[in-house]
Amino acid sequence: MQKLSFKWLFKAPDWIRTDSETKQNLKRLRLFVFLSNIGIVAWFLVVMITITNPSLAWSQPPEIKSAAPDIVWHETSEDKAERIVAFESIVDGNIIASARFPVSQSDRSDIKPEKKQKIFKYSFTLHKNNDRNFRGVTSGNIEGNIWVAGLGPNGIIFGISWITDNKIILNTLHIATIDKEETSEIAPGVFFKTYWTSKK
Repeated sequence: MQKLSFKWLFKAPDWIRTDSETKQNLKRLRLFVFLSNIGIVAWFLVVMITITNPSLAWSQPPEIKSAAPDIVWHETSEDKAERIVAFESIVDGNIIASARFPVSQSDRSDIKPEKKQKIFKYSFTLHKNNDRNFRGVTSGNIEGNIWVAGLGPNGIIFGISWITDNKIILNTLHIATIDKEETSEIAPGVFFKTYWTSKK
């Protein structure tokens, strides 16, 4: 077998084209030299980086921080309450319904959903007013419902619905911001009001 010469890496003799075995060995030599050069260059770069910035060689992986707590107000039992949110439904200047919602603060991930949604129910008679219309209904016996629809770090979102003859004539939201008296005017003469009180 013909011995290979390193100078053939750059320019091989013409006779190699006709010698399949030598030609194959030359290809292998070129591949070996190519891979060796890559390894040497990579090693050289690692050494230079370590010399110029030794802290990189011993750097620790970044610490994975846990997610920030998501503290929100939520409905709870009376004995566990930190505050009370008072809710009033007002129609034509009269308080037709008044409810108390005991609330406290917890991480959202720790709040277990209720098996059944807590709903405060009330009923009243809506008197006719030509300036208001609830999906075609202007008067009649109304069933009202109030429930906690959303939680937040600065308050509670309430859902309110009115039903008559199995028809929903009102479905809306009211935001109760902590330590503020909030009033929503739904229609002429119809208001929903909330305010926060201390637990007594």
